[in-house]
Amino acid sequence: MKIEEYELGQKVSLYGIIEEINIEDIYDKENTTTLSIKTVTGKIHVNPKWEEVKLDQPKPVVPQCAIDWVDNSRERDYEFDEWFDPDNQPLEVYKWLNCKNKRQADINALALVTLIVNGPDAVTVEKEKLYTVEIPNPNGSLFKRFVLCKYNDNGVFINCINDHSWKIRDKFQLTESEIRKDFDWAWQFAKEVTE
Repeated sequence: MKIEEYELGQKVSLYGIIEEINIEDIYDKENTTTLSIKTVTGKIHVNPKWEEVKLDQPKPVVPQCAIDWVDNSRERDYEFDEWFDPDNQPLEVYKWLNCKNKRQADINALALVTLIVNGPDAVTVEKEKLYTVEIPNPNGSLFKRFVLCKYNDNGVFINCINDHSWKIRDKFQLTESEIRKDFDWAWQFAKEVTE
């Protein structure tokens, strides 16, 4: 926008980081509503449009287990540093925060801070991989299969079915943690669900 297009009384917003400022460093350029601010690092000019400036930065990605843990732990009223105490974290969250890649571990820690401070709307939930588990039964019937299945309350049990389209049904699609909780031995038979 050109200076001639500004109007008296027009609302403007400022975007930038001011590190140091003195009152004499603010001046009204040519008696308009356009302001320039001299700073240590240079000049900042006022944005002539009165609108919130949003950076198109993606939300940090957080696994569902971290969101569940933070939601369930809010009643414990942790101090900020207690969220990062390994004794307070489930194993899945600990592994996510302490991955081998130091840069990724720092990114994950910042994502956790964002979740704690701003809530689940400030992050993107990382979709957990889903698996189906068919337990081999080489001497059984060709039409009957033994598979892991979810109860309504998220418990898992072994079910005998004769449905050929079972793999696409939600109750047979489980996360790794759901499988390993009670059926760790069956993890070797897990097949990843592809959409």
